[in-house]
Amino acid sequence: MMEVVRGLFKASGMSLQELGEKMGFETPTARQAVFQFLRGNDPRLSSMQRFAKAMEIPMFDLIPSHLVTCKKCGTEIACYGGRDVPEPAKGTAIKLGGRCPNCGNKIDVAIVRSKDAN
Repeated sequence: MMEVVRGLFKASGMSLQELGEKMGFETPTARQAVFQFLRGNDPRLSSMQRFAKAMEIPMFDLIPSHLVTCKKCGTEIACYGGRDVPEPAKGTAIKLGGRCPNCGNKIDVAIVRSKDAN
């Protein structure tokens, strides 16, 4: 999940200070609070909610929907299918139907339903 968060932050072009203030942190501590949030791997739900609100996206868009392995180079890639989410930073996560950040191979993700599904 945090690879998507970090990718969205990088793609936003915001500074740590700007994001911190949009997340509601006080000006003197905003930069440090966001730095700690972004470097972590087990975020609090409240921090994720603040981040989503600051980025003006639904929380759902922060959760990778698939973990796939590139057939060409074997890299594991977090894929997500969120609406209106900026392209994440290279090497973090990709939108469904994107390319492997390691080798550039097109990643095709198909959702297969079982015969019993309606």
